[in-house]
Amino acid sequence: MRALVLCTVVLLLASIAGAQQLELKLSGAGARAEGLGRAFVGVADDATAIVWNPGGLGQLERPEASVVVRSVSEKFDYENARNPDWNETSDQSHFAFNFGSFAYPIAIGSNNLVLAVAYQKQIDLYSKEETEQYSFESKGGANTITPGVAMRFGSVFGVGASTNIWTGSSEEKYVDKTPPSTTDETKYKFSGTNFVAGVMVDLSGLQQPIPVKFGATIRTPFDLSVKIDDLPDAELVIQMPMMIGIGTSVRIGDSFLIAADFETMAIGGKKFQYFYQGQLSGEDDIADLDKSLNQIRVGAEYLVVLSGGLIPLRAGFHTVPTIYANFDWDGADYVPKDQVVGNGFSVGTGFITGSFALDAAFSVDSYKQEFNDPALTPTLDASQKYTVSKISISGIIYF
Repeated sequence: MRALVLCTVVLLLASIAGAQQLELKLSGAGARAEGLGRAFVGVADDATAIVWNPGGLGQLERPEASVVVRSVSEKFDYENARNPDWNETSDQSHFAFNFGSFAYPIAIGSNNLVLAVAYQKQIDLYSKEETEQYSFESKGGANTITPGVAMRFGSVFGVGASTNIWTGSSEEKYVDKTPPSTTDETKYKFSGTNFVAGVMVDLSGLQQPIPVKFGATIRTPFDLSVKIDDLPDAELVIQMPMMIGIGTSVRIGDSFLIAADFETMAIGGKKFQYFYQGQLSGEDDIADLDKSLNQIRVGAEYLVVLSGGLIPLRAGFHTVPTIYANFDWDGADYVPKDQVVGNGFSVGTGFITGSFALDAAFSVDSYKQEFNDPALTPTLDASQKYTVSKISISGIIYF
């Protein structure tokens, strides 16, 4: 039974790792933020602020509802420098509802109280593979329901907090086509709770305005529990790390905005833990190296003013820190050398009026992991490259 538990857990970890190959980043949503390179902690001025920086919710002066959908395309390339017959390329794509939220501000004198709630797909476990020997399909994932509250004191300082209630399920189906054909189906359920706090300082609210904002957030660490339907005595616990983000934005005139974020995730030393009948049966490191994942994000937005509304033009860049390492062969085994960090680029546009905003963004994130043998020439043994392209579409209604 324990062998069966470990085998099932290994399959689940493979799915989770596949879904998070590019980045283990559990925050943020929206096409506007995506077009800005996800540099939104120091902006956070719409209904998606609840998942970027709840302190920014205090800037909302009208009720807002938002919806985000996106199309995701993933590509994997494996190249073996010494045996090209082992080279492999695969790709997959799918469409998903990603996010929805509602925020309601209440004026209290010169202060502003905002109540909000959101739903977000945090870990998308979609995967599909078909060969002559087998077929595999995974769908579903981990979602969060997030109530939040914020208060803006006067016109400069805002503070907010939210609670992520983790839920959702994932289903996997594996068909072995070798006669006699067999089918295995497994369902997983997710649960957990963590908290987010944020602040926003808007210097444009001073008596002598300075068009600069500063934001900061902290996300508490927690254990994400994964239960296996067919194995009630088994549990996988994923130790999710603390995350801290800071950001700033500068508005130049009425039409130009520049934003920048820095975010760190204390993933070093965090574990996948396997429990059977309440007892720890084993554990593995989540990351190849015992170090934090640090991400830099920058973006810009220019507003084209028309008689009927605004057309934003956006572009952004961000680094893509991963849980993976490049490896060197030491004569007996591959040992981790340095962290794999990729790059991400995005562009976006939309149409904004006094009653609604429609935004769209296209982004591409990629990284390349290498396996080397310094004693040989060429040193590269093999590499694997992951690329994810996203088209995000957001709609916001102002009431």
